[in-house]
Amino acid sequence: MTEIGIRSPLNNTFARYVYKKGVTFSCNSEIFEGTWGEMYKLLDLKKALVGILDLLNERLKQSIYYNLNGCYSIVTESDKATLSIKDGIIEVTDDSGIEISIHSNIFTPIYTC
Repeated sequence: MTEIGIRSPLNNTFARYVYKKGVTFSCNSEIFEGTWGEMYKLLDLKKALVGILDLLNERLKQSIYYNLNGCYSIVTESDKATLSIKDGIIEVTDDSGIEISIHSNIFTPIYTC
C-alpha cells in the first residue's frame, strides 16, 4: 500500500488512534456533516510521487521554471524520494540530490487534492 485513508466520525476511537499515528486531514471539496471527516497518510513517498508525476509535469510546463534542471531529494520525517528534472521533464529516481526537508503534513494535502 502506498497510502491509507479513512472517512469516519472524527471523534470515534479508531479515528483518534490513527490521528495519533500521524494521519492528516485531507484537502478535498467535500462537505462533511457533523463530526465526519477524512484523514490520510502517505506510507511510501516514492510511490506517491510516481502517482502524481503527470500532475507535477503538467504544473512545471505552466510555470516560469519550465527549463529548470536539477536533482532534489524530498525528505520527510520518515521517508526520502528524489525528483530529477531535466529539460522540463520530472522523473522519480534513486539518485540523491539537494535535500529539501518537508513535514509530511504539508505534502499530504498536495497528494490528496
